[in-house]
Amino acid sequence: MWNSSRFLLLEVITLDPINITIPNLPICNTSSPIVLEASPSGGIWTGPGILMDSIFDPALITPGTSVDVTYTYGINNCSTSEDLSITVIASTPINVDTGLNSMLR
Repeated sequence: MWNSSRFLLLEVITLDPINITIPNLPICNTSSPIVLEASPSGGIWTGPGILMDSIFDPALITPGTSVDVTYTYGINNCSTSEDLSITVIASTPINVDTGLNSMLR
């Protein structure tokens, strides 16, 4: 009688939960690009306004719009992701009357 045993070795990978450092929101459309941060490190950011991995440029988003960007982290074929909603608002120009105009008249 032929007795054959087969074994299957499985490796269970547990991913750490993603923690996103939330920037000061909302952000003005004229603000400088910001660095988005999350842990564990080594993941990638994707979505509207994302440049070079973790740089978010609000100038690329229409003012008054909220966009979702995603941080994805993984090991081998396992991955997890977390979304961050960013609202971009229009900056309002400030007019300052220094009184010089009335003095020059």
